[in-house]
Amino acid sequence: AEFSDPKGSYWGPSKSVVHGVGGRIVGDPFIVHDGTNYIMYFFVTGSSPTIKTQYKSAATLEGLAGATATDLGGLTNYHKFVLLVDSTGVTFDIGGNYHGYAVKYLTSITDKEIYHFTCATLTGTWTLGSKVIAKGASGDKDEYNTDTPYAHYDGTTIRLWYMGAPSSALATYGLAIRMLQAK
Repeated sequence: AEFSDPKGSYWGPSKSVVHGVGGRIVGDPFIVHDGTNYIMYFFVTGSSPTIKTQYKSAATLEGLAGATATDLGGLTNYHKFVLLVDSTGVTFDIGGNYHGYAVKYLTSITDKEIYHFTCATLTGTWTLGSKVIAKGASGDKDEYNTDTPYAHYDGTTIRLWYMGAPSSALATYGLAIRMLQAK
């Protein structure tokens, strides 16, 4: 698997920013600009640990293709990492810490739940906070798992959107995945 740019707009001749090697899978990129560099976060599977979050940083989007991937500390066995952003998509710190959200993944997709992390820098070791979105109760639209967060702050309220999947036994929903907003 690889991230690619079919129109050839950004990633240069290889058309690849990150690619899996030896059975590894990469996915779910999240890109921010810190005022100087673009930082792209993504997850990697198939190595030890089983899942880890990495990042690349470069002054230009094109530069991300050649940048070196580095493990993002504190996010072993978490993936789909996103940062809290404002209405313009800019990340910022609150009280000296950036806020991120990631999905915990252990052995099965039914284990997926969303957790909150903080860090004083965008590329440092992230500190695990609390579980913010657990799987729902039996019969809920997210009883199978919670996945793929997106966090937005409007200056007053943090809103967290996520995908939730019901149990495959629910005839009403089947395996359909729903985009939900946390309450």
